[in-house]
Amino acid sequence: MNHAYSLIWNQAANAWVVAPETARAHRKGGKLKAAAVVVASAVIALNALNAHALPTGGQVSSGSGTISQSGSTMTVNQGTQNLSVNWNSFNIGATETVNYVQPNRSAIALNRVLGSDPSAIYGKLNANGQVFLVNPNGILFGKGAQVNVGGLVASTQNISDTDFLNRNFHFAGTAGSVVNQGAINANYVALLGGQVSNQGTITAKLGTVALAAGSDITLDFAGDGLIGVQVNQGTLNALAENKQLIQADGGTVVLTAKAANSLISAVVNNSGVIEAASVANQGGTIKLLGDTSAGIAQNSGSLNGSEVNVSARSVLQTGTVSADTANLAASFALIQTDGASVSANSVRMDGGEHSFISGTLKGANDLTVAGQTITLAGAALATGENGSIRVGGGAHGQDTDIANAQTVAVNGATTITGGDGAHVTVWSDGTTNYFGNTSAGKNSFVEVSSKGTLNLGGTVSVGDGSQILYDPANLVIDASPTSSMFYLDLADPSAAAGNQHGSGGVTELSNGNIVVSSPQDNFGASGAGAVYLYNGRTGALISTLTGSNANDAVGSNGITTLANGNYVVDSASWNGNMGAVTWGSGTSGVSGVVSSSNSLVGSTAGDYIGAYGITALAHGNYVVDSARWNGNMGAVTWGSGTSGVSGTVSSANSLVGSNANDFVGNRGITTLANGNYVVDSGSWNGNRGAVTWGSGTSGVSGTVSSANSLVGSNANDSVGSNGITTLANGNYVVASPSYNNSQGAVWLVADPSNLGTLASNSAADVTVSPAQLAVADGNGSSVTLQATNDITVNSAVTVAGNLNLVAGNTVTLNAGLTSTASGDALVLAGTNFVNNAGAAALSTPNGRWLVYTASPGSNAAGGLTSGDADVFGATFTTNAPSTISSGNHFIYASAAPVTSTPTPVSTPTPTSTPTSSNAPRQDSNSGYAGALAWVQTLVPSASPVSGTAPGLASAGAGSVVTAGIFPGGDDSAKSDAGNGKSGADGKSLTAAGLVNTASNLVPGSVPGLTVIETGIRLPEGLRNSN
Repeated sequence: MNHAYSLIWNQAANAWVVAPETARAHRKGGKLKAAAVVVASAVIALNALNAHALPTGGQVSSGSGTISQSGSTMTVNQGTQNLSVNWNSFNIGATETVNYVQPNRSAIALNRVLGSDPSAIYGKLNANGQVFLVNPNGILFGKGAQVNVGGLVASTQNISDTDFLNRNFHFAGTAGSVVNQGAINANYVALLGGQVSNQGTITAKLGTVALAAGSDITLDFAGDGLIGVQVNQGTLNALAENKQLIQADGGTVVLTAKAANSLISAVVNNSGVIEAASVANQGGTIKLLGDTSAGIAQNSGSLNGSEVNVSARSVLQTGTVSADTANLAASFALIQTDGASVSANSVRMDGGEHSFISGTLKGANDLTVAGQTITLAGAALATGENGSIRVGGGAHGQDTDIANAQTVAVNGATTITGGDGAHVTVWSDGTTNYFGNTSAGKNSFVEVSSKGTLNLGGTVSVGDGSQILYDPANLVIDASPTSSMFYLDLADPSAAAGNQHGSGGVTELSNGNIVVSSPQDNFGASGAGAVYLYNGRTGALISTLTGSNANDAVGSNGITTLANGNYVVDSASWNGNMGAVTWGSGTSGVSGVVSSSNSLVGSTAGDYIGAYGITALAHGNYVVDSARWNGNMGAVTWGSGTSGVSGTVSSANSLVGSNANDFVGNRGITTLANGNYVVDSGSWNGNRGAVTWGSGTSGVSGTVSSANSLVGSNANDSVGSNGITTLANGNYVVASPSYNNSQGAVWLVADPSNLGTLASNSAADVTVSPAQLAVADGNGSSVTLQATNDITVNSAVTVAGNLNLVAGNTVTLNAGLTSTASGDALVLAGTNFVNNAGAAALSTPNGRWLVYTASPGSNAAGGLTSGDADVFGATFTTNAPSTISSGNHFIYASAAPVTSTPTPVSTPTPTSTPTSSNAPRQDSNSGYAGALAWVQTLVPSASPVSGTAPGLASAGAGSVVTAGIFPGGDDSAKSDAGNGKSGADGKSLTAAGLVNTASNLVPGSVPGLTVIETGIRLPEGLRNSN
């Protein structure tokens, strides 16, 4: 499974329990929305619960002893060699201490928890003897915990008093979790459970440290020391891992796990440091013992001991091993990746069926690589003076302590090096493909051969007095390795029938490395899948990512390359269709078993994380679309292109729905020209629909609502259902033909990071036929609707904020405009003004209106009068509304008219003082309208466009909406410049349609028209009327 675990509320037990991440949970009084929380999160919860706690309800069940407490310290005085105490709970707060005073260091105190809570130890646990703690609910040694005892056993499996008293240390039962994040110091330490993890430090000098995962475990003691551990029966999700530091110099470290069946592999993993060096001539031993039938043992950290043994069905070596003797053995496949190394006096790598070696192997005395199929790809093998190297067999294939390989492939990037007197053999019983480079010193012997066929294309060089032997049954000399493809192929590290190596795709990265996806690969388990990263020049294997469950199908949904050269692996079927998405470095890849530690994962079968695809952003980041997450609520998650995103999907790291069948992200992710993105969720909230803007550099998270999204207000509005159209300036258009009982709507939306580019030079005429045009700004900010040619209003328009209509030619009113805003509530600007709406065409009860035109003769005022002085010699570009005196005005670019009478012309006194050298003149005798050329500057906002339609947040303060760029809808249009305001105030901007009346408005033909390109269909709302 995914091998991450959580603290959940168990209703039946009425308690918190540590459980596999796959478990569903309920809090007291409510649903636990994030059902899967990794162990680290559980630690935080337990810390809060047990900041001040000591064990409670202690009762002696066998032996004799007393329990006393003084302040924050509890003392257990043990009177007999063996003491058994039953507790209701066993916790130690960060400021508390529990001391065991025991007869001698061989004395054992068994502490059994009968309550339903896990044990959380954050304080100090001291004993001069040995302490056993048994809690089937789970055990946590938290950060800051200090354990100093003679010996420690912490187990979720129980042991009976009878077995305990008879020193039959057999533990069986519940396979819960044991986690250490503190510091444990003892002569021996045994952590037993279904999932065992060291994330702190464990020290047992000259002693034994055992991390064992299973449901039935036996410990073997000699005197006061632990000498052996045996997992008798496996469990689901078995995991034994070290992520920090284990030290047992002169002693033994054992990590072992056993699977419950062959479908789910047990995992033994070291990603930290394990040290077991020699002390006073007493060697230390490190054992990573995975299940040889259904297990994975992986080392991505450091193993440093006198003797290192790693074994499992599959062994993955991506770290470093340093020892006197190193033995890595797999029953199915052994893989070592490029950059990994094994260095010892004696090294043996035996992959059983398959050995694939990249990286470095150094055996000072002897080095052996065994397996039925052996591939050396970009490997470096070396031995010292008088040392031996055996690949696939011994001399002439006659060494009895190594099974001969059937096939050996040595590629051209591999080197094999021996010192003086070295003995080097490359052998197979079937076929040897040799294109590597071998060298040895004086008096050496090198044999490159086969019982069958030798394809020879490599080199061998030796010193004086040496011998080279090629003695196959069939010899093929080929100086050009490019003509023989097998050993230059990106070879399958665990080649087997049904693997279908590369069936998930082969992807070249920008640096030349190559990603190969094999969803049916059997390395981790049957059909678990694997994704391999190869060096595109040498064929060396850089990394291996694998599943651990049958049919995980890792990589089955493809590989997405990122702009920065990294990549993302999509595995929607992983772990019972929970799904996983894993980031990989284009240089070093990603290795190991897919889990919440290295991947974004689901928590419930059917979450299908990544099933709706991965979208790469221009910044190198990416977005994961998981529309079926959590009962089809849906989730969309942003990931960093330089480090990825891992953990379980939740509202903390993703944009998520709140209702079943919200299907957030089901209409896809649209990337914008500036690297940001838009999430289209047309089915959200009863098909109301939602469109959400996300930053390309930080993403968007939380629950979809009108606070962060453009949303529909009625069932079946299906906002965004007709897709997102991106504009060259980074803005976008949302088309929703089903909106408002299929009246339809189109919204022009400005990217909050790019508001200043909303205006366009589109050479278009625009007809505005709105049923209602409302600016949801809520703060009196203005919106400018701009067209290079004409603007026509066909139906009554009502706005709550300031509205500017700016046309290059004529503004025509076939219906009235009303604004309830204060200040410059309505501003119309054009060369000409035609009013067909009567004397009440412009209504501004709380503010004023201004009409700019070229001259009084350019107007057809239609009975509209201002009641205030006309203004001459002013244009929209040079004389902004703020320079015009109070009152309603017609404003003209032309000079004031001169009368024909001989009486001198008197200039009317302005009602306000001009604020610039271009201040206009006022004339009370005119009723005409005039020209325009001015557009307000947009004010960028960091907030996304949001709101409810009707009631969306529209153009921000000082923003401009260019009507000529609306690419239509059915019957209405909405502009939204995204001032970051919520649409909760219920104001809206709608239009019955935007009609292009320019005969030359064809895709690709209009000068300056950048938002409509050749090949893009024009929706019905923007159409050529000719």
